[in-house]
Amino acid sequence: MALAGVIGVSALTVWVLGNAIAGPIADPGGRILQALRSTKQALPNDAHVLYRNDLEPKWDSCDGRSGTFGWDNVEVQIHFESGSSTDTVVHGASQAFHTLGWQQDYVNNQSTFVQLGWTRRLDNGSIAKAQLSSAAPDLSAPRPGWDLFVTAPPVGPQASGC
Repeated sequence: MALAGVIGVSALTVWVLGNAIAGPIADPGGRILQALRSTKQALPNDAHVLYRNDLEPKWDSCDGRSGTFGWDNVEVQIHFESGSSTDTVVHGASQAFHTLGWQQDYVNNQSTFVQLGWTRRLDNGSIAKAQLSSAAPDLSAPRPGWDLFVTAPPVGPQASGC
């Protein structure tokens, strides 16, 4: 019983410390996040950013289950509106990603939905992924919406098993 308590307190301590120090261990010097932030260049000139989240990794798990603890991914999430045509947004993003050294993986161009994906090997050897998607049509929005989601694995163990 005492051993179980010690293990529980140890796991809680690791979780608390991991959340307190957040990304520095899993993204030394913030270099991964900085590489991902540069993708904002893929937004069209008339982009109106509704929200942006630049997220360093946090120590996490699958509901505290043993064996699932690790770091979340480094992420940049940008939701924006643009009055530019779909072709203009797609072409501009493709050019920007190419200039930044990303390789295009896929294009899913449907009549009501567009999605493009890219990958890039970062300086630490990990593979970052980016995806630009047209948002679900919202007739109340003044301009069409888009989502740019960019992610890369942390340095160290990743949360897994969910």
